[in-house]
Amino acid sequence: MPGNPFALTPEIEANPLLSDSWCRSQRYGLDPATDDFPRLHASELADRLARHSRLQTLAQPVVNELSRKVNALQSVVVLSDASGLVLQTFGDTHAMQKAQRFALAPGNLWSESGRGTNAIGTALAIDDSCEIDGRQHFLTSNQGLYCAAVPLQSPDGKIAGVLDISGPARYPHARTLAWVKGAAKQIEYLWVKQSLHPQQWLMSLHPQLEKLDGVDECLLVFTDNVLMAANRLAMREFSLNADRFGHLTFQQLFPQLRQTAVSVPLPLVAGDRNYYYRLRAPVTAGVAVTARPTLSCLSPASAKAKSCCACLTPGLGCVSKAKPAAAKSTSAVPCIGTAAGAAANSSPSTAPRCRNH
Repeated sequence: MPGNPFALTPEIEANPLLSDSWCRSQRYGLDPATDDFPRLHASELADRLARHSRLQTLAQPVVNELSRKVNALQSVVVLSDASGLVLQTFGDTHAMQKAQRFALAPGNLWSESGRGTNAIGTALAIDDSCEIDGRQHFLTSNQGLYCAAVPLQSPDGKIAGVLDISGPARYPHARTLAWVKGAAKQIEYLWVKQSLHPQQWLMSLHPQLEKLDGVDECLLVFTDNVLMAANRLAMREFSLNADRFGHLTFQQLFPQLRQTAVSVPLPLVAGDRNYYYRLRAPVTAGVAVTARPTLSCLSPASAKAKSCCACLTPGLGCVSKAKPAAAKSTSAVPCIGTAAGAAANSSPSTAPRCRNH
C-alpha cells in the first residue's frame, strides 16, 4: 500500500480476510516487531473471571474434551471474553516456547487492535470462525503459532467470548478448525437449553428429521409469543439479529402455524425451506377452561324416590341422594354443569478459511 511501511506479501494480498485484517492492524499503528503487551493484574483478572463464571462453567466439560483431542498436536485450548482477554487456558503448554506459553496465559489481551491479525482478535472483528497460520500473523512474535478460533454467542444473540485452539505452526492442522467449530456449537446449544425458563416455549427445527434433538438443530425461545433467545444456527438460518429479540413474534416468523405444543416432529415450510420441528410448551402453561352445556337431571320413575344428580368435578360422577334433607324446599336440586378438559397447550396471550461457523 502506498505510504505504508509494511508491504503485504502475495499470500496476504490474495486472501481478502487476511488483507483486510492486516490493513486494520496497520491502521491501529501496530509495529510487527513489537513484543511488549499489557497484561491484567491478578486482582483485575479475578474480577473478570467472576463476571464470566457462567461461560466458564458451561464451556468446561466441552473444553476439557477438546483439549484432550488436540494434545497430540502440542496445542492448547483458550477461552477468552468478548474483548479477546484470555480467561482460561487448557492443556499442556510445556511443548511451547516460553514466550508462547506466557502470551497464551490468562490475563493477556488478544484483540486485533492489541496484537494485530490473530485468530481470536480477527474472529471477533469479523464475527465468524477463523484460522491464522504461521506467517499470516501480523506480529513477528506470533508467527510460530497456528491458531483457529470461533466466537461464542450467548442465548440473547450477543458475543460472549471466543473459543480458540493454539499450537506450534509446524504441526499439521487439517481438522483443527472443524474441531473448534464443533465444540463452540455444542457450548452454544447447551447454553440455550440450560438457560430455558419453565414458562418459555422452545422450538427446535432442522431440515433433516434425524438431526432433531442434537447440536445441529436450530433453537428458538419464546416468552408467550415473543422471540427472546436463539442459538447461532437459528439466527443465521432465519436471518435474525439480537435487536429483534423482544419484538419479533411467533406469528411473524411462522404465519401459517398455530402456537400449540408439538411433541412428535411435524413438517414445516418456512420461506423456501422445508423443516421438521418440535414445539415444547411452557411447563407452567396457563389452563384455559371451556365450559360444556349445563346437564339436565333425570327424574326417577318412582314418585317415592325423589332424588337428583349433583354433577361434581370430572371423575367423581353423579351422586344420587335417596332422601332429600329437611330443607326449605323439596324440589329437585338443579344439576351443575362441569368444565371440559383443560387445554394445557393453549395459545399464549399476545401480552478466507473463516466461514460458516
